[in-house]
Parts: sequence; structure tokens; C-alpha cells
Amino acid sequence: MERVFNYREASDYFIDLIDKSKISGTSFLLMGKSGWGKTAAMNFIEEFARQKGMNVFRAKSFYSDEALMYQAYNELLNQLLGTFEERDLARIVEIFSHFSGEKARNTIFILDNIESMIQPSRELFVYLSRLSKKNGYIFMATFNEELILDQDVVRKFLNVVTMENNIWVLNFRKPDIEDMNYFLRQRQFKLPISFVQELYRLTNGNIRYAEYALKYYQERGIINSNNELEEVTYRFFPIPPSFETRLERVLNK
Repeated sequence: MERVFNYREASDYFIDLIDKSKISGTSFLLMGKSGWGKTAAMNFIEEFARQKGMNVFRAKSFYSDEALMYQAYNELLNQLLGTFEERDLARIVEIFSHFSGEKARNTIFILDNIESMIQPSRELFVYLSRLSKKNGYIFMATFNEELILDQDVVRKFLNVVTMENNIWVLNFRKPDIEDMNYFLRQRQFKLPISFVQELYRLTNGNIRYAEYALKYYQERGIINSNNELEEVTYRFFPIPPSFETRLERVLNK
């Protein structure tokens, strides 16, 4: 099952599901290009769910060899169980199969960057999502198809995922200026619209770049400790160093 969201729609969607206790037993795959808000949305969901008293366990997948292909799942289970173990596939499935009841219904598992997994590890996400419907836990993952060179692999995986009744595929659109405003309000920034417009133009709507730029402006004192623009230090819209390098490379091509 698929839906198309922008950043603010996705955030509001999950707020509603968590507030109304309608998220248990469901799985989600967040898809979109780099900087379109998948990770930022996950960060917000994690924070909001914890505020509502839910348990959130999160792990990131890294490009690895066959021996470490279940590393992210083991990390989730180590957080859940308070252990430090490496388990094989059968053991991982066994533990998730027996994780049920009220605690499961109040638990979210998050996997970041499953595009970096090899195919058997991605397929394990699909299988564990099937278990989530029966056991009540919530499984979420992000997937950046840009980072996989073999697009046939992407198509095959998505064909499998979209056939699953219990996995919602949320396709992210490129953020617009209202998404940027929404993101800044979530982070409790109080910035004039002129500054937000410049930030949007500088980053081309890329939320990841915006996060970096905001940190830079805070370090420089351009944005103060109250998350407001410090007019005394703000003479022009400065470009953070990495942006300057990136722009210079574009201009010199």
C-alpha cells in the first residue's frame, strides 16, 4: 500500500496515529531522495512517541559484508533485551516471534538506511513486518533508492513490499517552503520569513542541508540561544563552508 506525502503531511499523519493509538501492529517504509525529510521525520516520530510513553529502539544499517548482514536487527534486539549478542537469522526471528502483548503494542522499531543492506536482510524487514500485525509492535524503515546503482534490485524489492497488506510505503515529495517552515517550528526556531526564504533557496529545500546550516548559524551566533535571529550579527546571509565548496565545484564545471 502506497501514499505520497510531503514532510509536514507525514509528520501530521504519524502524530494522528500515535495520538489515537492506531499505530500498533503496522509497518512503514519511508522512501525519498536524500534530504527530502525521511530521517528528519523519523527523528520527530521517535521524539514524539517517547513523549507519549512509547518505547523506541533504533538502529542504522551500514554497507557491510555477508557476515554482518543482520547487524542492525541484532542492535535492535540488544537494545530491547539489554544484551550484547550476535544472533543468526533463526534466533532473530524466534525472538521477534515471541515479542507480543502490551509491551509490543507500545514499541516502535526503527531501521535507518535499509538500502545499504543486502537483499536477504531487506527481505527480513518484510518478514518481521508480517509478524508485527499479529504481535502488535510497530516496524519502520527508511529507504533511499538513489544510493543503489542496480535499479532492478530496487524494483524487485518494491514489488515485494507494495504487495504486503501490512506495510505502508510512504513516498516523500521534495519539501516546499511550507515544509521548511513546519520543520523549523518543530525545532522551535523563531525566524523571520525572509530568513526562512533565503535558507530554502540556499539549500534548495534539502532538510539535511538546512539542519547543517542552522547548526552553523548557531555556532556563529547568528541564531541565538533562544533560536531567534540575532540581528546585531546578521549583516548578510552567510553561506556555510561546505556549501561554498559545493557551489564552487558547480560553478567551475
